[in-house]
Order: sequence, then structure tokens, then C-alpha cells
Amino acid sequence: MSQLALSLEMGYKSVSVISFAEICLNGAHFNLAHLMQISSILEVPLATFFESVEEIIKNP
Repeated sequence: MSQLALSLEMGYKSVSVISFAEICLNGAHFNLAHLMQISSILEVPLATFFESVEEIIKNP
């Protein structure tokens, strides 16, 4: 799914929220509400977003 399509599905009119959060520009990030909304749009369990977190913490 494109950034624009996801942004529109989330109710935004531009890709800035998505693109800024993807690269943490100006401290932007996805909060839990964003992640819940994205998981619903993509039809994937919320836990999917956190599957590799433990591995990242162990191997920075």
C-alpha cells in the first residue's frame, strides 16, 4: 500500500504524517492509536508490528 493510500485511509490529506513517522523526521512517530488504525486498515494483527522488537533490542 502506498503512503498516500494509507494516509487517505487514516483520514489525512497528505503523506506527511506517514512519511515523517517512517523516518522519525522532527521527532514524528506512530503512536499506539496510529498502529491500531494501520493494523485495521492492513488487516493484520497489531502484534505483527512488534514481532522483531526483542531481536532488535538484543542486536542493536
